[in-house]
Amino acid sequence: MKRPPTDLEVLEEIYKRYYSTFISFSKEKPSRSAKVYVPVDVEAIAKHFAVDPDIIFGRLYYHLESKYGFTQPDGKKVSFFRFDERTIQFPLLAAVIASLREERDKHLSIIKLTISAIIISFAAVIFTLVFNIWDKWDYKEQIASNVYEKLYNDVAQGRYGGTKLKDAIKTIKEHGDDLSGMNLSKKWLDGINLKGENLYAVNFSESIFYSIDESTKIEKLSDFSGANLRKANLTGANLQGANLEGANLKKANLEEANLEGTKGLTYYQLVYAKTLYKAKLDSELMNQVKKHSSYLLEKPKPYE
Repeated sequence: MKRPPTDLEVLEEIYKRYYSTFISFSKEKPSRSAKVYVPVDVEAIAKHFAVDPDIIFGRLYYHLESKYGFTQPDGKKVSFFRFDERTIQFPLLAAVIASLREERDKHLSIIKLTISAIIISFAAVIFTLVFNIWDKWDYKEQIASNVYEKLYNDVAQGRYGGTKLKDAIKTIKEHGDDLSGMNLSKKWLDGINLKGENLYAVNFSESIFYSIDESTKIEKLSDFSGANLRKANLTGANLQGANLEGANLKKANLEEANLEGTKGLTYYQLVYAKTLYKAKLDSELMNQVKKHSSYLLEKPKPYE
């Protein structure tokens, strides 16, 4: 069975439909007996709510009229809904709607407060349970954090080498940290993937990034494509065959570095390096450097 509309719903619909009629009243050319009494099409309102017209009429006349109609001190009766004209006292209608809305909002506030209290109580129980669980695991997490912090510091200070160092670097990358400023000199890092990494001011001096398996002749080539090697120290590093496509070599120290067979390396990257003194380059790159930037091949001054 369809739910009958509430008093507020009926009155709000009337207000919405006939507000323009109310304000358009003209004293010069009146369309009704008084501005405040506006005709209501009971059948149209009933159709809107899909109920019998007598339901709406009875609601307005027998219920709302007796509830909101009143008699003034001078004995003059003010009707809320006039039976004979089927008109409604519009300013009174607006006041009734405001009153009903205020009453509704009070009830809603009480309901919201009740629901909020239930939610807070439930949340308190959940929080207590989670806190207890967290308290048990917090110690383990703290241990894990301390272990990672020690690993990071050990790598930064050059205490790791070989496979252990590669695994440690992988862990650091997985934690979202970078290697900037670390001391990775004289390390064996053949085949390492540092693609797109921030390697700002890392000390890679004399580190080896290339190897070849003598039995299988398989080369282990490192990947520095897109990496930030700005101000990195690559003095004497073996970068043979490494992928340096798009790597930032600005102010990088490439003294005595082996850059033969590198992939993606261009003159326009090398021209920003700090020095190429005694560096090994493919002949084409070496010729470009000698022709356009021979100063890079000179021995750097101590203060540079």
